[in-house]
Amino acid sequence: MGNLEARHDKFFLATDVVYLDLSGSNQIALQPAIGDIALGGSFDLKAKINTTIAGYNLIDSNTGTLDAFAGVRYIGIDTTVKVTSIGPLGGHYKKATPEGDSTDGVVGVKGKLNLEGNWSLPYYLDIGSGDSDSTWQTFGGIDYLMDNTKIYAGYRYLEWDFGGAIDKLTVDGPVIGFNY
Repeated sequence: MGNLEARHDKFFLATDVVYLDLSGSNQIALQPAIGDIALGGSFDLKAKINTTIAGYNLIDSNTGTLDAFAGVRYIGIDTTVKVTSIGPLGGHYKKATPEGDSTDGVVGVKGKLNLEGNWSLPYYLDIGSGDSDSTWQTFGGIDYLMDNTKIYAGYRYLEWDFGGAIDKLTVDGPVIGFNY
């Protein structure tokens, strides 16, 4: 995950890139008393996410900043889902590989609230739609400025409603990083 932002006067361009590679598997006994019939499965998901925005600074004061923006979010997804049944009469195997991409327009706000000293509370919120039914993202955190470097921690939530083979995708969790 990474981002890049360029500013000139009150205007800015920014891009955010995320790459996901997730997999897992499990096997459960359905009726262990009758021949240990079991169901096993695995999945693999790879996703490339890019959000590119252009915006304008509305407020820049001692208490904080507020930027408004519009842009585009792209996601490309490759998945593989395998399901296997195991029993006394043999097994069955099914595999599905849904994949696709989605491009959505987004609008939103971002900025920070300044605290005492070099501390501030950054925030980000966007919402959009296009190829997907909807997408939205939010981030909130705390950062500390040292010279030209900010160290930050926060929480990010990113969601899509696709309404297809992959109905809904959510990417969320804590974020720790630095800005220069």
